[in-house]
Amino acid sequence: MNGKKIVLLVLMFFFVSQAVATINENSPRKFGIGVDGGAQKLIADISIKDAPVAPTFGVYGIFHLSPKFTLQLRTGYGQLKAQPWDFLSTTKMIPLELSGQYRIAKSGRWAPFVSFGANVFSFTQTNNPSNPGRYFDGSVFGGLGTNLTITPQYSLLLTASYHFLTTNQFDLWERSFPDAYVSARAGITYYFQRKATLEKKPYELIPGKVIATREQAAPTPSSTKTEDDVYLRV
Repeated sequence: MNGKKIVLLVLMFFFVSQAVATINENSPRKFGIGVDGGAQKLIADISIKDAPVAPTFGVYGIFHLSPKFTLQLRTGYGQLKAQPWDFLSTTKMIPLELSGQYRIAKSGRWAPFVSFGANVFSFTQTNNPSNPGRYFDGSVFGGLGTNLTITPQYSLLLTASYHFLTTNQFDLWERSFPDAYVSARAGITYYFQRKATLEKKPYELIPGKVIATREQAAPTPSSTKTEDDVYLRV
């Protein structure tokens, strides 16, 4: 247990330190917020059919630290379900999750990435007399995802991840196979951008004048005017 928590802390420190080292102030889309929803499923000693699919949803913030590296902070609500016997046990989770996303390619509007991170969460379990209270746990995870740019201010975020839990009792069995869960989510991200970033102009307007294009302003053998000297009257 202690060893897994140390690994969790080391991973969180690694991603934060990498983020600070790769800050890029020229990134056009720095910060965004979003909402997501999806499903997750417990992977444990019990069979696949004894672990029903459960819902998850949340809100998140995204911060682009460089063209390739992104930090995401997320919180929300989720469930893990187990039915090894005649009753269904539901773990209700409130997580706080930090992850780093590294873009591996870019093709048009698509930007696939790999992600690694960790979370901590408080939880309760229904129909489990041995665990009647609220507890805390955590996980480390890795996964894949992609960003689909819809407009300069909106994008679709798709993720899938595998979470390694630090305890072994979410399936109500304590055997050799460590508990884990898989999660798949889809979210919509809104990016905060300055107006100047969204409205790129080919030239700066000058009262009563318009600066010529580079082709029109190119000097000729019989002219000594420079590009800065050439204007076209409106």
